[in-house]
Amino acid sequence: MSSRTRERMKSSEGTRSENGSRYGFRATTPLRLASIAVQNIESRLKLPWRKESGTDEQNIKEIGAGGKREPSTGAEFPGRVCRVGDRSSCVDLTGVGVRKKRLLVKDIKVYAVGVYFDHEEIRRTANKADREDRVLDGLLEENGKNVIRLEVIYSRATGKQIAKALDDQIGRKLRQSGHYKDFEDFTRAFDGAKFRKGTTITFSTARNGDMTTFINGEKKNTVKSKPLNQAMTQLYLGSDTITKDLRADALQTISHILTS
Repeated sequence: MSSRTRERMKSSEGTRSENGSRYGFRATTPLRLASIAVQNIESRLKLPWRKESGTDEQNIKEIGAGGKREPSTGAEFPGRVCRVGDRSSCVDLTGVGVRKKRLLVKDIKVYAVGVYFDHEEIRRTANKADREDRVLDGLLEENGKNVIRLEVIYSRATGKQIAKALDDQIGRKLRQSGHYKDFEDFTRAFDGAKFRKGTTITFSTARNGDMTTFINGEKKNTVKSKPLNQAMTQLYLGSDTITKDLRADALQTISHILTS
């Protein structure tokens, strides 16, 4: 056999892959076929608790079932909000309302707002003999996990304006309690932000007091401060709320939970 013939045979063998398939193709085994089928299914279906590569585990997942429309703005709120990859973070829609601001001679709808608590936890821990307002006030006092979700309605709203409005409402209280730096850190999430109608701003608070701000689902920052979270929930749901329709809707939902 000539040296040229031997070189050709050697080159031909080199084109085979380790599994014996020529030209570098992999042999199609039943196991590989099954793997391909699973990959095809997963690429078409977004499995709710599957963490995909490159996904930030702190991103927000919104689940539409059980959702509700805020009647005066038409803003749609999902029925449940979770952090991707963390089932224990899930909370359920408890009430919707709208924040209005007086400009010149008329009220402007600035944003719609929805609040979320764990309904199963309310069923387990609440005294069914209590009135719904006492249960809600207990939730605010407990300061556990919750979500406050805003949807911008007034297209000229900016991050600076929303931060200033929140400062006007809860800044003084946090200064008096010595937690104003928490508020300053929290509002850095709005630095340079310009919103359009439909922009979502989500404040997600864990049981340990970590409040994470998301804008259109993108994580901006996290501040650990139970006083800040309590000031926020009191602002929207307390007896002196700036969104009375939101508190009324939340009370109605809690009443239904207690009697179901």
